[in-house]
Amino acid sequence: MSKTGKEILEASTVIAVVGASRDPYKAGGSVPAGLQQRGFRIIPINPHADTLFGERVYRSLAEVPEKIDLVDVFRPAADAPADRGGGRTRLRRGRVHRGHDSPLPNHKEGRGLTFPCI
Repeated sequence: MSKTGKEILEASTVIAVVGASRDPYKAGGSVPAGLQQRGFRIIPINPHADTLFGERVYRSLAEVPEKIDLVDVFRPAADAPADRGGGRTRLRRGRVHRGHDSPLPNHKEGRGLTFPCI
């Protein structure tokens, strides 16, 4: 039996945010800030920043040295991460948010990335 989005989120502690933003009016800024306030460890992914949400920013998922439980993607599908970080992230789940999603409602597949979206 597959888990619901709520169950997956409740089981997650470390969330990478691709497209993290310093702009609190963008979803890439407000959603991670809210998750962090609720106790999640946020790992921002953004090629144009050094620190966001008080955390070190990585340029890509491949640079993240620790295990990631969930990836939130705030980028257009064409710009979504192209890999799972070289296998080091052990990524199992991801969320591509509305306005940034692909036409595939349950899976984002292509350019080397395949994971169930919640």
